[in-house]
Amino acid sequence: MKRAWLVVMICSMICPLTTLGQMALPFSGQGKDPEEPVDVYVSAMMERLLDVDDRHYLFENIVYIYLSWVDSRAYSSMLESSRSFRNGTLEECLRPCSSASAGSLSRLSEGFHYHDTCCDGIWLPTI
Repeated sequence: MKRAWLVVMICSMICPLTTLGQMALPFSGQGKDPEEPVDVYVSAMMERLLDVDDRHYLFENIVYIYLSWVDSRAYSSMLESSRSFRNGTLEECLRPCSSASAGSLSRLSEGFHYHDTCCDGIWLPTI
């Protein structure tokens, strides 16, 4: 009985200390938080191996990281942000849906193509 009590006491002192070293979630995100956790799929493609140092177990390469996820709210958020920008209730679009349209969005656009839409309200994963 004394031994069981001792184990419980040691665990109760150690367990709270282990939570102090926990990292934040890697995909905390930016934009409106989703109601449920989002599965984010990560794919990596090594384009080129530049250098290998086998004595020091090092290598240098060029890698592309591709993140994909499903967000059913994305389309409606894009429409809402784009309309708000076009009608003037949103003064500036901070996150265009395409990097090609950064700084060139027009309030006169009528369609919702990737190059003339605003994605301010869309949740994006953060690494």
